[in-house]
Amino acid sequence: MIHNRAVGSQYFAKLDAYLLYVLLFAIVYGQQQAIFSALLATAGYCFRQMYNQSGLEVLMDNPSSVGTDLIVGAVAGINRYPVPLILIDMGTATTICVVNENKQYIGGMILPGIGVSMNSLTSRTAQLPRISLDPPKRLIGKNTVECMQSGALYGNASCIDGMVDRIQEELGQEATIVATGGLAKRIIPLCRHRIELDDELLLRGLWIIYEKNK
Repeated sequence: MIHNRAVGSQYFAKLDAYLLYVLLFAIVYGQQQAIFSALLATAGYCFRQMYNQSGLEVLMDNPSSVGTDLIVGAVAGINRYPVPLILIDMGTATTICVVNENKQYIGGMILPGIGVSMNSLTSRTAQLPRISLDPPKRLIGKNTVECMQSGALYGNASCIDGMVDRIQEELGQEATIVATGGLAKRIIPLCRHRIELDDELLLRGLWIIYEKNK
């Protein structure tokens, strides 16, 4: 794969690091996840070399350090939803990205994901069990499992609501809010803000980047 790629292309000249990353990812997480990671890595790298053709300007201290998934999601967002945008991706980490009314990526936040938080909680305490992330019957739990479920689900939902409030206050206007990621379906319905669920956000972004870079 390395030898067959377009070695002379300016967009692929430094792609070897991505390919090594994908190989390691496949060993740890499996082939299917590695394939998607490869697509993100390749498309994201190409895109970072071609900001002007994407319609997205990245206003960060070091634009090249912005995660590929964040870039891909932002590209999809500005091509599908009204700006300004707040993009929430709930996976291993919860990331929040902000795009202003000029379609400029202006920054965001990174929080521990709900799975990471719960694993840390149960592994570092003697009497708290591992639980499923099913919605509790009530906010105020009546047993240990309900209390943990309420804290995990409603706690994260309240965090999202609070961050959205603060972001919109700093922007000085309301924003379109979009969420994606494997855990979004469990958390977003509990939020008080109107938040659009888009499971295909990253796939849309990959396709848009491909179309713009043909």
